[in-house]
Amino acid sequence: MVAAPQKRCFDRLVSHESERTLPPGLQGVWLLAMVLLLVAGCGRTALERQCTVDQECAEGWVCLNEVCTPEEIEEEDTGPIPPDGGEIECSDDLDCGDGVCRLDGDICTVNTCNTSTGQCVVSDCNPDCGAGTEAVGCECFPVQCTEDEECLGRICEDGTCRGCVSDGECSADGSMICGDNGICEEGPECQIDDHCRPFEVCDDEVCVDRPECTFDDDCGESEQCIAGVCTYTPDCEDDSQCSAQAECVGGVCQTRLCRGNSDCPDDELCDAGECVPPPVSTDCIVITDAQTIAPNERIPLEAFAFNDLGQGVAASFVWNSSDPSVAEIDGQDLVG
Repeated sequence: MVAAPQKRCFDRLVSHESERTLPPGLQGVWLLAMVLLLVAGCGRTALERQCTVDQECAEGWVCLNEVCTPEEIEEEDTGPIPPDGGEIECSDDLDCGDGVCRLDGDICTVNTCNTSTGQCVVSDCNPDCGAGTEAVGCECFPVQCTEDEECLGRICEDGTCRGCVSDGECSADGSMICGDNGICEEGPECQIDDHCRPFEVCDDEVCVDRPECTFDDDCGESEQCIAGVCTYTPDCEDDSQCSAQAECVGGVCQTRLCRGNSDCPDDELCDAGECVPPPVSTDCIVITDAQTIAPNERIPLEAFAFNDLGQGVAASFVWNSSDPSVAEIDGQDLVG
């Protein structure tokens, strides 16, 4: 396919030049010149011609932008492209979590990174179970059995492990109940106070020490029932008449409560009026959306922290501005 255009071009050159008369000694020089002209003038045009597919080009050439070129030009790797022009969240799976598979309803899932978009996604997580076992949720359980204990929380029936369907299959005394995933699990410690010892009460299905008091009338003079404990609360006019751990509220000395993290030591947080050590958090979510900030505009910064069970925990956040010349941090606000 390349030779034909070259031949036509050569024929045109020969027919045009053959009309001229050259001395015999120069004819060989003229022929060599025509061959070089053929390569320079015709060969390039024949190879770099227009095309639509690679097959229309010479061997070793490809069709790029509808023109035959000697080699394919590699496109520059621009990295992940987030959808809708959003920000890149991750470059590998560890940017999206700890890589541990967890149950989401009845499905075992894990957070992974879609490296094409740079976004964290939820993916199925299939446990690698060995021979004689099967995956149930995120765990592997035996298939064959002779008794319930071999099924690790499931029920042995006719030599095969199966999931439980009722609390009665797990225990007769209610100490074990059938979980939503068909696995027998430890039941609540109590349902009513009678399930606990005489000096205990049932609080949220757990036996706890019976409180010293329930009402102020259960306490002595100048005492109030605070959090189940009779607390000395004398009359007062100001905080100086109360102990260091109390403050004057409504004319009565009350246990001093924190009203914010600033009332607590640096290594503690204020939770329900009490300074407590901060809980262990493994993840957090920034609630404040990315947006344009105007000069002197103030945008509150909000975030939530979670523990490894996905439960919200109290936390104090330290914010930093990536460009203080554009916006600065003022406490928990971003100021333009």
